[in-house]
Amino acid sequence: MPTETLIPKARTQPAAKATGPSPSQVTVTSHDTKLTLHQRVSWTVASLVVSDLIALALANTVIVMIRYLFGGEFNPVIYLALWPMLAAFITLFAFMQTYSVPLNPPQETKQLCIAIALVYLGLGSVSFLLRTPDIYSRLIFLAACPAAIFAVLLGRSLTRMLLSRKAWWGRPAIIVGCGRVGRRLMRTLIAGPELGIKPVGNLRDHPW
Repeated sequence: MPTETLIPKARTQPAAKATGPSPSQVTVTSHDTKLTLHQRVSWTVASLVVSDLIALALANTVIVMIRYLFGGEFNPVIYLALWPMLAAFITLFAFMQTYSVPLNPPQETKQLCIAIALVYLGLGSVSFLLRTPDIYSRLIFLAACPAAIFAVLLGRSLTRMLLSRKAWWGRPAIIVGCGRVGRRLMRTLIAGPELGIKPVGNLRDHPW
């Protein structure tokens, strides 16, 4: 009599569901996602331009008035005719990329010093060539140069101190890496927003 051999059916195990975080995650730390890069940079640059204009106007006004009070035989009002030269400062600042965001602080200081010195050198040279020392004093130009450098640098420092915490200040950046270096860089940028780099996200392989 033939016998039947029973072959047990193989049991299939249910596929395990993937759990945990994905291999690569992006964590966004910024609460403001409505600002475009163009808006951020434009508002930051506009703040620096206004700061520069105020600093240059104050520095030149102070030097002219000091010279007038200490024996200056001229009418200070004549220097109002030189106020359009403020545009020359701003144009040269832009040409020398002092409005780049972000900008290395030592490079910024160097470029500003060169630009301001060039403008005052040009004013002094024109005054000499036109032989108008009785109208515009080259001594005032000489004294106004370091005063303007100090005022512009101070003005930019105050502007960064007052506005760098605003959501629109600087350029957004994503930090790649979750190791010790990445965490240190994130903390440095958050603690120093005046640098002009705002971390808005973190690209990491696993949660911290």
